[in-house]
Order: sequence, then C-alpha cells, then structure tokens
Amino acid sequence: MPGVRTVNYLEKLCGKYSHPSLYVVILTSEDNAAFAKQAIKYGARAYISKSVSMSDLKKIVRRVVENDEVIINVNGNKEDGTMPLTKEEIEVIRLLVKGSTNKEMAQKVHRTEAAIEARKRSIRNKLASEGVSNDASLGYWACKNNLMED
Repeated sequence: MPGVRTVNYLEKLCGKYSHPSLYVVILTSEDNAAFAKQAIKYGARAYISKSVSMSDLKKIVRRVVENDEVIINVNGNKEDGTMPLTKEEIEVIRLLVKGSTNKEMAQKVHRTEAAIEARKRSIRNKLASEGVSNDASLGYWACKNNLMED
C-alpha cells in the first residue's frame, strides 16, 4: 500500500474514525524519511522499516503505546529519525505555529497554561540538538519537518 493512497487511508482512519486508543504503526519496506514524516503528519504513530530487528520492533511498539511517543525508524537504524514527541507535544507545536497563545493552547488541549509552558520546555529540550531553543526556532523546525496540518 505504498505512496499517496496510504496517506489517504491514514487521513480517514486517524481523522474520521479516530479513537484515543487507536495506534497506527506502519511497518514498511519503503525507507523514505519524507514519506515517514508525511505519514506521521496524517496520524500514524510510528513508521518502521521492515529491516528492523524483532527486538527493536517490540521496543518501538511498546514506546508508542506506553509512552504515547511518535517514532520514525528508517533503514532499520533505531537511532535514525527517532522523534520522541508525544501526540500532545505535536499538538502543542501545531497550535504554536498557528499563532495560538499559551492560554488558547491550554483550552484546546485541556491543560493549564503552566502545563503548556512546561510541555514547550520539554519539547525544546528534546529538540535542542536540532537547534530548537525558543518558540520561533520550534516553529521553523515544525515547518521544516512537515508537522503542520493542512
């Protein structure tokens, strides 16, 4: 199910039919980082190369379910493209780039403003190695990594 059709299925499955306990994990022979980011954008929780070991596959799926992480693993390399962001952190990033204030974000994700600020701090720490140090650089990172919703 490679290519554009997969994205259409993801959009329907993760949008219209979405359920909080639904975790879409893509196991693929297509080692394409750009498509992986697009799949994550449309709701997949993990994009994993079929060349990954069974042991690493189990670890990745466990991280997705237990820690609410989003993971990209291409070329079977467990360090390649891992994006240890939770679903809520990705939502905060998307709201930030849309120009939402902390108060607006807090209302939309049902958290306090202090919790939103703590979440943004956590995101900046996770992405510091990629040059993210403030809201502006976080917004730039989100656009560069195709995390924006259409």
